[in-house]
Amino acid sequence: MALRCNDQFGKHVHKLVRLSVVALLCVLAFFVYKRVVSANKPSSVIVSLPCPDLTLGCGNDSIQVKTDHAPQVMRPFQVRVTNTTVSTLSDSIYVDFAMVGMSMGLNRYRLIQQADGSWQGDIILPVCVQGRSDWLMEVTASSAKEDTSAKQEIRYHLAFQATK
Repeated sequence: MALRCNDQFGKHVHKLVRLSVVALLCVLAFFVYKRVVSANKPSSVIVSLPCPDLTLGCGNDSIQVKTDHAPQVMRPFQVRVTNTTVSTLSDSIYVDFAMVGMSMGLNRYRLIQQADGSWQGDIILPVCVQGRSDWLMEVTASSAKEDTSAKQEIRYHLAFQATK
């Protein structure tokens, strides 16, 4: 009887040791993954831009964002991003649209670089079921640094009102 108890105890200890090793390997893999992901994550700067009228253009010394007409929900409009600094350093420019405190789904558009160096894209905003028209545009300019393989991002935030 005592031999049987010792044998069962040994099996339980062996299972616990195997589970502990598996758990330790999982934790180690998680930390290695987090380190690799954070090493490849682009460094990012966020700049807020005042924007009284998108049709007249909004921006600063580094970037200008302009639409061809006042943005309306469910009606196409064009966004144009211009500036020699952004245009020459960027590998890609995306614009995202969201509302504060409300999920509006994925509204991300990749702008296409034009012959004159500007970036352009056609946008359609979805309808907000609550009737809101206060939008946030995030312009993300990404580029590879010259001396490393790391990516750098500059993100510009613009708040605007869509017309109904």
